[in-house]
Amino acid sequence: MQYRNNTVPINSLIESRKYTVKAERLFTILNILLNKRKIPAPQLARHCNVSVRTIYRDIDTLSLAGIPVYTTTGRDGGIELVEGFTIERQLLETDEVQKILASLEGLQTAIHDKKSAAIIEKLRLLLFQSKQKGIHVHPNHVFIDFSPPFKEKSCIEIIEQSIRESTTLTITYYDSMNHHTERIIEPLALVYHWSAWYLYTYCHLRNDFRLFRLSRIRSVSPCTAPRKSPRVDLSTKPWNKEWEQDTFEEVVIHTASYNKLRLCELFSWAEITERDHDRIEIRVSMPVNEWSLSVLMSIPGWWTVITPEKLRIMVKNRAQEIFLQNPDTGCQG
Repeated sequence: MQYRNNTVPINSLIESRKYTVKAERLFTILNILLNKRKIPAPQLARHCNVSVRTIYRDIDTLSLAGIPVYTTTGRDGGIELVEGFTIERQLLETDEVQKILASLEGLQTAIHDKKSAAIIEKLRLLLFQSKQKGIHVHPNHVFIDFSPPFKEKSCIEIIEQSIRESTTLTITYYDSMNHHTERIIEPLALVYHWSAWYLYTYCHLRNDFRLFRLSRIRSVSPCTAPRKSPRVDLSTKPWNKEWEQDTFEEVVIHTASYNKLRLCELFSWAEITERDHDRIEIRVSMPVNEWSLSVLMSIPGWWTVITPEKLRIMVKNRAQEIFLQNPDTGCQG
């Protein structure tokens, strides 16, 4: 699989995605609580299509945001808001509506969903009406754009439709070694992570769940094959296991000081040390694989790997492969 986009900091990058799906769910829960005096957690979980445990985590999130929501136990227990609570003043003055709106608008730049669009319009109307009533509304200062590259946009639209309609797709996929395969897949979730879009899906070729980077999908088309995947709880974010399997090692690299601007795009400042007037040392924890090699190969000018030895060997082998393509210039013609 493909790892993080190598044009952003590797270890210190905060995940750009602001849990837009969760933001939409939080607004849905608020709407339900405002219109119902009390609702049992299992009923709310069924309505939101998530687990009861997820609902309780959402309630904690709302409470931390200043929403007076609480739960009661027993036969008549459930989740409810403090009597007399109004969404406008208490929610608007904490900037929460603006943050939810920014998240949903960011999601709309990638996925045009009618339900999300309707919620966006409701939030905008809420802001307008609140200002008319004299409620102080802080101006928005958070703007999010999840727009995928043009070649991925149509792919996302096809995948979104397949997820909604529970159909299958046929794709041509290229892995990190440039090998391509034809696969029948059952799309389950679109994931925005480390400035790139991924598809979590069930793959008929492997008979297992897989995480594909959208930029590596060459073609995608509808398919008539039936779905056969086992049920999976997406609220647990099972795709995170793909990244948790990586083994990270300390990598030390020396390079020229004129690469500083390029290096700060790849690494955090804490990982970059100036050793003298023309040499920089990079000390970073990263997986030693094809992805890390591609990151290093993007550094201009001279650089050398100090440790680990196996990464030095990988660089040497790759350099020899490039040289053999064109021994006169040392690069592929």
